[in-house]
Amino acid sequence: MGTALAIFLLVGCGLGVLISFNVHAVEIKKNDDVRTSGIILSIGSILIALFFMIYEIRENSCLTEYAEISCDGDVSLRAVTTIAVYAGSLGVVMLIYGLGLLERGLVPYALAIAFGGSLILTIVLLMSVFDWIEESVWLLLIPLLFLGMGLAGLHHRRYQLAGFVIGCYIAGLAGIGWLIEPSLASGGFIGGGLPMTGSGLLFILRRTDREARERMLEEAQELLDTGYPSRSLEVAGRLIRRAQRDGVLMQDSRMWLSKARALTGHREYARSTTYYSMALEIDPHNEKLWFEKGNLHRKLRQWDEAEECFQNSTEISYTFGDAWLRLSQIKERLEKMGGAEEAYLIALELESNHGLAYLGLGRVQSKLGRVKEALKSVEKSIALMEEDYRPYMVRGDIYFSLGDYERADSKGYSKAVNIRPDFKRGWRKLTKVYRAQDKRELLIMALSRILEIDSEDEGALWERAEAHHESKKLGDAMGDIHKLLALNPGNQKARKFKAQILEKLDTKEWD
Repeated sequence: MGTALAIFLLVGCGLGVLISFNVHAVEIKKNDDVRTSGIILSIGSILIALFFMIYEIRENSCLTEYAEISCDGDVSLRAVTTIAVYAGSLGVVMLIYGLGLLERGLVPYALAIAFGGSLILTIVLLMSVFDWIEESVWLLLIPLLFLGMGLAGLHHRRYQLAGFVIGCYIAGLAGIGWLIEPSLASGGFIGGGLPMTGSGLLFILRRTDREARERMLEEAQELLDTGYPSRSLEVAGRLIRRAQRDGVLMQDSRMWLSKARALTGHREYARSTTYYSMALEIDPHNEKLWFEKGNLHRKLRQWDEAEECFQNSTEISYTFGDAWLRLSQIKERLEKMGGAEEAYLIALELESNHGLAYLGLGRVQSKLGRVKEALKSVEKSIALMEEDYRPYMVRGDIYFSLGDYERADSKGYSKAVNIRPDFKRGWRKLTKVYRAQDKRELLIMALSRILEIDSEDEGALWERAEAHHESKKLGDAMGDIHKLLALNPGNQKARKFKAQILEKLDTKEWD
């Protein structure tokens, strides 16, 4: 039964290695030479112990009996098995390190577990030979110190499975000789069982901690999605503190990302960029992180930083169409028209908002002097975005730059304000068109719409006063001047204009 259990423990050692591949998502550089050496040491130690055990059984048949004290081969068998445990446990450490399942800085902790477990086996075996060792139980404190140090180090960095694998190997290898050497097996079960059980329990605690962090991540995102950024920020703060306590803060970028998104929802954009930077320190090859950080810089009007972020996003994932679209818009903003046009064309080849891509391409082509191509691109944008005012604004700008004011009005700006009547900038564009056409009535109408949207627009009040004055509507002009002076009593230009109007009217009527 004990031998079967030992074989099961060796199988568990292999399973622990396989589980480690799924548990540890952090990519660590592999070392093929160390891995090969580890395989040779770990498997070779098992084979040597089995070979020597079979040889001793053939030479001393009494080894299979329970009363084997009279046998001569037991001492050499103990020695060979003990050496095999030392060498094999070292091989296991080399194996998991070579496979990329253990960081270089954690190798000393794993070696401490391997040495401590093997030393317990040695002390237990020596207790059956020397009476003074049997009475010196305090000697076990030395290997226990190594085990404690190793387990603490691996647990702090969340690599408990390494201790579990080493413990399974020590207990399994030493326990193979249960039938012929019970003291050998008992020493192995103690030396390997302590790190195996301890690491297993700590791993369960780690899994529990991770599940708690996952719930906090979900809660923070749910609060943000449902419109509670302050509460989401509070949960994200608690998540950061818990991750720091658990020792995984610098291993999981989602901890920092949760706080960054909560700060963004709270409109603390400057602080949010810091947390995005920390997340990218951990996960620099995440194109979506770069994309989100780029959008944040875009809100802050930090165009150079935004361009760098979107550029990194497209370099990591060439097929990220939305990143290409954002990159093209930023390049256009930075007056890099050649690069912007190229990026827009790539965005159109990929999955993205083609309506916005055609619109941006039209703007760029217009600025590059290719008006016909620009109008075609804008037409395609309108076909995709019929209920959006922005393509009509761009079409109006193109016709206005050509001096075609009728089309700028009918095919551009007027359509834009019909879709969005409260769009102040659209009405402002129309005032320029009507002024260029000397259409005073329409100019006054457009200025009146601006004032309906923003009654404190001093520029619109001044322009409407001038338009009324030019149309000989002195009473209406005076009304606009009074409103303007009520908003800005120190406006000397308005006071002079008021004086000019009063010269043409009965002064007493306006006192």
